[in-house]
Amino acid sequence: IRGKHGYGRLFEILFGTREGGSEGPLLLVLFIRDLIEHLEKISLSGSPVFLARTLVRALLLADDLALVASCAEDLQALLDGWCSYCDVNHLQTNVTKTEAVVFTFKGDSCRIYRGMLRELVYKSSGELSMDIELFTAFVYKNKKINVVPSYVYLGIFLHWLSAADA
Repeated sequence: IRGKHGYGRLFEILFGTREGGSEGPLLLVLFIRDLIEHLEKISLSGSPVFLARTLVRALLLADDLALVASCAEDLQALLDGWCSYCDVNHLQTNVTKTEAVVFTFKGDSCRIYRGMLRELVYKSSGELSMDIELFTAFVYKNKKINVVPSYVYLGIFLHWLSAADA
């Protein structure tokens, strides 16, 4: 480490790689080279997701991964597939930094409320209620993944409400 008084003492790196080191991207590519192929083998029940007429199950750049599905069951299946991939390849996922965003369409009754996806329902009295919980959350290795209203992926701000109004 270099400071205003010169260089510090040398030390060994026993875990991980140096921040900004040239070996990091190479090691990442070696470890996840077959990830997309692995995810494509997972059987999904919902409609396929396309981006620019290309079938997409994940967006991946360096160590930023976004799983993409058209329904909650498919996203959970992809999360389970990611989990098994990590187990086989000795990878770890920081679940505290992992979030899910549910994008809906204009007029959809789904809303995010306190980290859970809920459906807006009108009672017979005409009062608006959010009593129906569609699902509490997604899980990764029995740990809850929060559902949030927005997400920044590679500097692009994605918000479920903006998508619903589009």
